[in-house]
Amino acid sequence: MFRILLFLSMYIVLFSCSDDPTANVTGEWLIPKNQVFDGGPGKDGIPALTNPQFITIAEADFITDNDLVVIFKNANDIRIYAHRILDWHEIINDDVSGNKITVSYCPLTGSTIGLSRVFTKADSSLKETTFGVSGLLFNSNLILYDRYTDSYWSQMLNQCVAGELKGTKPNNITLLETTSKTARTMFPEAKVVSNATGVYGKSQYQSYPYGDYRSNNSYLIFPIQNDDSRLPRKERVLGVKMNGKNKAYRFADFTDQFILTDFVGGESIIVIGNSQKNYMIAFKSQLTNGKTVSFVEFESTGDKIFKDTFGNIYNIFGEVIDGSDIGEHLKPTYSYISFWFAWAAFNPETEIY
Repeated sequence: MFRILLFLSMYIVLFSCSDDPTANVTGEWLIPKNQVFDGGPGKDGIPALTNPQFITIAEADFITDNDLVVIFKNANDIRIYAHRILDWHEIINDDVSGNKITVSYCPLTGSTIGLSRVFTKADSSLKETTFGVSGLLFNSNLILYDRYTDSYWSQMLNQCVAGELKGTKPNNITLLETTSKTARTMFPEAKVVSNATGVYGKSQYQSYPYGDYRSNNSYLIFPIQNDDSRLPRKERVLGVKMNGKNKAYRFADFTDQFILTDFVGGESIIVIGNSQKNYMIAFKSQLTNGKTVSFVEFESTGDKIFKDTFGNIYNIFGEVIDGSDIGEHLKPTYSYISFWFAWAAFNPETEIY
């Protein structure tokens, strides 16, 4: 409750003074500076986690069955990041069997986007960094900063918008958002970020810092550019962006069917979803070996989720785990779940499936 009151008080201050929240960032911005707002706590006031401790699913009793979590899979190393932790930290910098990633989550827009912590410099060399919470917002959405160059990155714009790396787009990683119950069923051997973070006491993670924000469609704390009323503001949708085109998918699309084949930006994609198990995820209809595939009805069990006409069986991450193309996987799309109002604010020309 303290944190939401802090945000509200800072919001009032924002409109009673003329301070420029971008003043300490040198150079021009790729986004309108007058639409960048100070979220309140300041830079690193919301503390990102780096290399947190992990526990087993059985030990993670602070997460209830219906709690939302985010899953990242790197070979056999599967990590679960609970919203209960991300609500208070927003960014987790991790090393998953050598894959150096950042899981970024914005509670105000309900968006979780994964990115690599390694990027290519102008001289073609590779540089590793970690990300922190800048304290600034654009379209009510998190702006990250990297600790190598102190450049600023708009999460949902998926681009560096100010600083030395301005214009750079990150290398994204595929994340799955679902419930703790579904995650436990699919990946019982996964590791979960511990609530013993060393930053707050464990009881902190039993509360949600924004009151009824997740369910109150009339409640926005910060301004947005485009307020699209076609869907309820806080409805969670899967947005897919390809070749300059955007489309949003609803959980209501997956009450009677499991796989949708569709086209976005002229490319064939599949969307795998389950409203009861609370997940949606999208891939291109093409394997990494170049083979185009289509899909058949299949009764999923454990981590075996769907099947193509060649007899290949896939897990939820689009990896072929049985069949002639074992070891291959479907090519990713740029897609993630967010609140509808946020997706529409960043993508005003979005088509709704």
